[in-house]
Amino acid sequence: MNARRTGLSAAALVVVFSLVVVSLLDALEIDRADVVGHRTGASVAIELAGSAPDRVRSVALSSAPYADPE
Repeated sequence: MNARRTGLSAAALVVVFSLVVVSLLDALEIDRADVVGHRTGASVAIELAGSAPDRVRSVALSSAPYADPE
């Protein structure tokens, strides 16, 4: 799947978006944030919490997509 005409897979795009969120937190001088994500944003929130747990105080998810690992 080519997400948003970027040439990236949806999974890769989620990683990129989470890195953008970290950059935004840095630019705004926010140490930790309460993160809310809906649909694709929920995937970004999950990725952010897993890759930068020190930047996330809490996570609220709505309509999060589910991928069966098998």
